[in-house]
Amino acid sequence: MIAGQFLFSEVCLEKMKIVLVDDEPEVLRALERELFDLSDESDMELMKFDSPLQGLSYIELHSDSVALVISDQKMPVMKGCDFLEKVKELNESIISILLTAHTEIEDIIRTIRTGLFSFILKPWQREPLILEVEKALVLYNLRKEKDAYVRKLNEELRWGGELQKLLLSRPFPVDKRIAFSICYSPVPQLYCSGDYYDVFSFDKDRFMVLIGDVAGHGVKAAFVTFIIKTLINEVVERNRDHSSFKPSELLFWLNKRICHELDQTQAMIVTFCACLVDLKRRDVTVSNGGHVHPLVLRDGSLFPIESNGTALGFDSELEFFDSRESLEAGDRLLLFTDGLPEAELEDTSFENVLLLTSTAGDLNFSQKVIDSIQGSLSNRERTDDMTLLSVEINSL
Repeated sequence: MIAGQFLFSEVCLEKMKIVLVDDEPEVLRALERELFDLSDESDMELMKFDSPLQGLSYIELHSDSVALVISDQKMPVMKGCDFLEKVKELNESIISILLTAHTEIEDIIRTIRTGLFSFILKPWQREPLILEVEKALVLYNLRKEKDAYVRKLNEELRWGGELQKLLLSRPFPVDKRIAFSICYSPVPQLYCSGDYYDVFSFDKDRFMVLIGDVAGHGVKAAFVTFIIKTLINEVVERNRDHSSFKPSELLFWLNKRICHELDQTQAMIVTFCACLVDLKRRDVTVSNGGHVHPLVLRDGSLFPIESNGTALGFDSELEFFDSRESLEAGDRLLLFTDGLPEAELEDTSFENVLLLTSTAGDLNFSQKVIDSIQGSLSNRERTDDMTLLSVEINSL
């Protein structure tokens, strides 16, 4: 039995194939004789083609069930190295072996650069040929196992990401005087995010708007956001009726709990910003724990609300402070994570995108901003989560 042979039936339901390509019928028959016992023992089919074009047509239709291709180098219609390059384009998982002569070393080198597993010199000897094919099949099996594992991991990550979105997507308070717009966008490959946001109404005039960013990405950071959400629900419910409750008190309490709940883990840093919008007083009170400063968009201009503080998770006795800024009808308060201002953009800036996107009453404002940022990335790939929470003051 070939090492790892039993795994083929676990990975693929369809019977796997070894494809042989050579323009000389006697060579094909010789290869078939040499490999018959091995293919039978491995429960694999041997497919023979005397034309590389026919071989390509077959592989294109059955690429998921082809494990190995053995091709001659010197063929009149197409060189073996060119043929195997096209096979790689159809399916990178297929293992390739080239039959060649000593005089074709330059073509061998070129083919190796495209992912050739091995080459066998003509005339071959049976035992080395069988050994190379056995190794090729084991490698193919390992690749299929890896692909299956990656697919399963991606499914788990995707499920975790959907659960996180569901837990974060609490319906926003509805009030004609104020409107909320959110876009939450994790790194595409990870599905999960360390970004956190939420909005709570304390009474008919006060709204607590929150945003946070757990250091790191993926499942670990997302798990901490679940903890944060649970903790915040607790403190908000406890203080809904307290008219004097301040954002700095929320950060002080949250920092203590994070330090306590995560004290056995490696250093887990969380930046956090809490904003209390008071429509009756016509202002917003901000407390910041190491997070990027929120911005106010007013009459085509942007200005930050600065409130300095240390990120949560360092020290359970940290103090936090409040800053207050007046609000006007038509203002848009913007809270966001650092993936937005730190994105490397071509020919524009985060601030310009905000200014160019702003339209009064646009409930899709946040989504449009992040779409524009994504389209302006210099390398078209981003490495950080992006969340933008917009609070538009319609009237006071």
